[in-house]
Amino acid sequence: MVVSLTAGLLSTRGEPAGLEALALASADLPGSINAELVNPTAGGAVADVIVTTEGEGFIEGSALPTLAENRTYQLWAIVGERVISVGIMGNRPEISAFRVEGQLAGLAISEEILGGVVVSEQDPVGVWLDEA
Repeated sequence: MVVSLTAGLLSTRGEPAGLEALALASADLPGSINAELVNPTAGGAVADVIVTTEGEGFIEGSALPTLAENRTYQLWAIVGERVISVGIMGNRPEISAFRVEGQLAGLAISEEILGGVVVSEQDPVGVWLDEA
């Protein structure tokens, strides 16, 4: 898992080198979550994610298909009974930073209108659930 994120991070272009380095360093911190978001219908990984015990997160989504200019991928955190937007990834995602407050139970990615939404009515294109 860390190997695939590392390869994705190293191939990412146009992102600050500091963000890549921070993500790689975070992957090795004790207690960090290193996971894959998987397409719930087709299977297969669509994004790699790292989340530290402090709630700092990084997602590498370059495996997601490019969307039309008026669409975006939106990242959602599942915390307790709530689903909270934690970031807009753009229509051609690469590496993005985000923050999560509280006990993380899962993450999901949805395809939304440009600018994102408050509440998604779309099926997720990627999901990770904490099985612990």
